[in-house]
Amino acid sequence: MRILWCIFLLVIIVACSMPTRGGYDRASGRYVKKETPKKSHKTKQRSQEASQEVSQKSHSTQTNEERTQEKIATQLDGSVWENAAKPWIGTPYRYGGSSKSGIDCSGFVMQIYKEVRGMSLPHKASKMYDMGKSISRDDLEEGDLVFFGSFWEIDHVGIYLSGDRFVHASSSKGVMISPMDNVYWEKRYQGARRY
Repeated sequence: MRILWCIFLLVIIVACSMPTRGGYDRASGRYVKKETPKKSHKTKQRSQEASQEVSQKSHSTQTNEERTQEKIATQLDGSVWENAAKPWIGTPYRYGGSSKSGIDCSGFVMQIYKEVRGMSLPHKASKMYDMGKSISRDDLEEGDLVFFGSFWEIDHVGIYLSGDRFVHASSSKGVMISPMDNVYWEKRYQGARRY
């Protein structure tokens, strides 16, 4: 019985894998080669014109897309991050908060990234640290996330700004800008990520 079952499956597999042939003529009951009608000169000319239009449209679309990307890149350079953060300066710290009535470090980063990049990040510094591309301290750029903590835990995050500074929600002073070379933060620095 097992052998019959195997043969049956083999026949099904072979039948399913056989290529199908087009051009079956029901009247004669045979397969016949279908001839494709030859295109006239006008038809060829029309198809060439259509393909030229499509390529011109795609070229102009690419140009517009490139312009959009350049515009986004220009907006992300300079002080766009600092400008986005300024209205939050002085907002009090509140663990788990994500509004101007009280905010924690990851909630602050989450709000700024949503505003500037339209990107949703998790509301936890250690989860943010697990995402993105690792960046060395020497290659930091505005908008990169900087992480702080201990060997065992990432417990603080901020956004890097020009001039070797970062903006963050400090548990003691709320949202503020601090220098990266501050003795306290320098000792606790654990790395950076770019998204």
